Amino acid sequence: MPMPRPSMKKHLVIFILVSGYWLQASAQPSLRPRWSGNPFEHFVFVENLEQLNAEHQVMFSARTGGIDLKFYANGFGYYYVKPVLMTEKQRERIERKGPEKDPSASQPMSLGIEWLGADPNVRVVPEEKQTFYYTYGESRTGALKDVKAGCYKKIVYRNMYPGIDIEYILPEKGGVKYTLLVHPGADVSKVKMRYTGAKALRKDAGGNMIISTKFGDFTDHAPVSFYKDGQPVSSAFQLSGNTVSFKLQSTIQNQNSTIIIDPWTTNPNFTQNCAWDVNYDQAGNVYAHGSKAPFQLVKFNNAGVLQWTYNCPVVFGQYNGSSYCYGDFAVDEVTGTSYIVEGYFSSRILKVNGNGIQTGMYPGTIANVYCEYWRVEYNRCLNQIVIAGGGNTPINFNQTAMLDTTMASITPVNTLATNEVTHDMTFLSIDQFGPICYMMPCKSATYSSHDNVLLKLPIPALAPPAYSVPTGYGFVESNNFFLFQYYNVGCNGFNGMASGPRYVFTYDGAILKKWNKVTGAFIAQVNTGGGMYAASGLTTDDCGNVWAGVGNCSTGAGSIDMFDSSLTYVSSISVPNTPFDLKLGPGNKLYASGQTFVSEFNVSGIARQTTVNTSSTPSVGCSGCTGSASATALTSICNGSTMITSWTYSWSPGGQLTQTATNLCPGTYTVTAGTYCNTYTATVSVTGGGGFNLSDTTTSATCTKGGSASVTATGGAGPYTYSWNTGGQTTQTATGLSPQTYTCTVTDANGCTKTVTAAVGIIGGPTANAGVNVTIAQGGSTVLNGSGGGSYSWDPATGLSCTNCPNPTASPTVTTLYCVTVTDTNGCTDQACVTVIVETPCALNYEYEVPNAFSPNNDGVNDVFSLQGWEYCVDQFVLNIYDRWGEKVFESDDPAKTWDGTYRGKSVDPAVFTFYISATNKKNEAFIKKGNITLLR
Repeated sequence: MPMPRPSMKKHLVIFILVSGYWLQASAQPSLRPRWSGNPFEHFVFVENLEQLNAEHQVMFSARTGGIDLKFYANGFGYYYVKPVLMTEKQRERIERKGPEKDPSASQPMSLGIEWLGADPNVRVVPEEKQTFYYTYGESRTGALKDVKAGCYKKIVYRNMYPGIDIEYILPEKGGVKYTLLVHPGADVSKVKMRYTGAKALRKDAGGNMIISTKFGDFTDHAPVSFYKDGQPVSSAFQLSGNTVSFKLQSTIQNQNSTIIIDPWTTNPNFTQNCAWDVNYDQAGNVYAHGSKAPFQLVKFNNAGVLQWTYNCPVVFGQYNGSSYCYGDFAVDEVTGTSYIVEGYFSSRILKVNGNGIQTGMYPGTIANVYCEYWRVEYNRCLNQIVIAGGGNTPINFNQTAMLDTTMASITPVNTLATNEVTHDMTFLSIDQFGPICYMMPCKSATYSSHDNVLLKLPIPALAPPAYSVPTGYGFVESNNFFLFQYYNVGCNGFNGMASGPRYVFTYDGAILKKWNKVTGAFIAQVNTGGGMYAASGLTTDDCGNVWAGVGNCSTGAGSIDMFDSSLTYVSSISVPNTPFDLKLGPGNKLYASGQTFVSEFNVSGIARQTTVNTSSTPSVGCSGCTGSASATALTSICNGSTMITSWTYSWSPGGQLTQTATNLCPGTYTVTAGTYCNTYTATVSVTGGGGFNLSDTTTSATCTKGGSASVTATGGAGPYTYSWNTGGQTTQTATGLSPQTYTCTVTDANGCTKTVTAAVGIIGGPTANAGVNVTIAQGGSTVLNGSGGGSYSWDPATGLSCTNCPNPTASPTVTTLYCVTVTDTNGCTDQACVTVIVETPCALNYEYEVPNAFSPNNDGVNDVFSLQGWEYCVDQFVLNIYDRWGEKVFESDDPAKTWDGTYRGKSVDPAVFTFYISATNKKNEAFIKKGNITLLR
């Protein structure tokens, strides 16, 4: 019998702990949600951005009442696949013998509506775009989709027929509302709807069109028609076979006004708007998973505004393409990343980031050694996923697993140490106060051992159990729990376990039990008054108060009932429908999900108190390091009682890892106390009259100024005096230092001394680079490549586009040496040079002219004998000059070399000389030139 409930006339006293928060008793009326959202019925049209794979002709999709809709250019269709769950014996046979044809017979159903004679190129315009979006996943090939499809409240087909528009909306009362806008001059008799997939069509007495199908009757309500100004127009459906048209009154009074024909179609309602599981992150965002298959994941922000809907792949959760098995999901509270697990057989795992984009997948396999995932939770301390599930082949005896969040590997564990299969885990709860979790396997139809026992398991080993205690529950491994069977979804998991600092609670929808989590001893139980397996959801606070989802699937009634630590009923929170999951989160939030709702309840309270108490002993003597400091961490919960916890300690500076740090100099120390993966810090001062610590800082010398070194003393007794071993400096900071190591002796007011060394480095100057030499044609240009400094200066400026930039353009007319001076931020400089060679081109008809006279009289005119231009036009060259007696007075193998009229250092007399030239031109053609040249004075 359910316990009698106290009168609701008075205010209720409610205790609530939310993820490290516990709430003092406070009188308050029946709790109302801070916000409540519709998890999966969003009444929107979703644009097709190729997420529907090969169905390119689909322009928009939608979902209403558990039925999928697809909109095409010439109509739309209703689609529904009714899964038929396997019986217990059928599933057990598959698990023992391995894969075979799915014995369940899913029933695909459809109803199509085609607008006959409509424009095949009709323009479809979406309107009223929503702030949220839909994303889509892939699990068959492992390829990831980055699709963010827009959502709209209305779509309009412009000129579906000449002068006739059709608008669609999805009313929250259900069904599809289509509206014909018949503009002046349009012929409504051209509008015809042909139904395909219907068993029969008929008009009832009210003029409604009744469309009978395999999945129930659709009702197209008799049209309500009127002019744009509201003046009514008589209208009716006309039926001919499977085609429906519209008839308006014979006399149209206003030929210049648009007529609106406004029917409303309702469809059978397969109520599958169910959020089976709810989670949260530290930013207050809320996530819910469920819906009809293929399943969906939604995210609400902390104000209850929908952000996105992630759509699992069509095959996710299917066995052989027909029956669906629901798994679970977990959320990384820091990043908002979700991990969605597949319940049965293929057992894939999807990773979805905080923006709803699938970023990874563990592929799973029917041949895997662990391939049923029924419950899953994220372990923030290890950054790993704990999975409770089962096996399905004679070589597969594993019931649990740890998953790496990189999706690279999974570690299955035979927790029960058995060679029997089909011991699927139904419950899972991770202990927030240590590396422990709790599970419960359901009853196997084949074996009688390990049935409905409470297990305490170490993490990450997951074996062996610390204890195995019979619970007395009757969960049977058959994926046929009434909670899910009612919604045509198979599952062996159940939200019926919660753990706190002292107790573990278990729940089957009717009987709530309390256990000592250390020993597994049964303590108490209570009947909540709910139907067995008819509703779920269980959570607890640090004080042992517990909240349970109570409901009846067939009636839709639901509540969240609170019991105190003695399992005495305290209060009830009304929810819109059957609850399926509950979570207590940060910021005093209670999250709930269920059929048609996701809600957040906000309650006031105070934080659980964790303190780190410290003490110290002073340091004595000039040695300065004889002090000590101790710390003791305590967590106080529930009216001041202390929770027993194993703590670790870490001291800084120094790095000591004991509860008491020793040999400390005077100063301030920070201690970090940790338990599991929770940490708390405190500071403590160690005093002392003589000892002190020294630390130094330095700045490096540069090419323009010296460096510096500074000493800081902590502890001891001020004021301090300083003595540097350089130039007799006695200040705390020594300046003008060259690169080397210095010492400073510090003395405090008590006469205690300590010495510190400080190394002053050097900051090198810049290294200039002007690039490599380059040759340009006469009249050409090149870009110089200066580098190595903060500022630049080029010289000479002749032929340069700029002189203070690193890369000027050089256009010299003659060969020029350019040098760049680089200056860094410290004023240090360096120089580098580059030669730009100007090459005079050699014409094809070059005459190789030789002057016939020169006058070396130092008047600046024709003072040397030269072969101007020859150096650009020949590759091999020999020149010999002879006097009239045949003596060689000048020779050269360089056409650019000149003769100044001297021989053996003396000027020769005026005379006629003979020259002889042997050369090879640029075409590799050899030639000889000879003749006379006159030297004049």
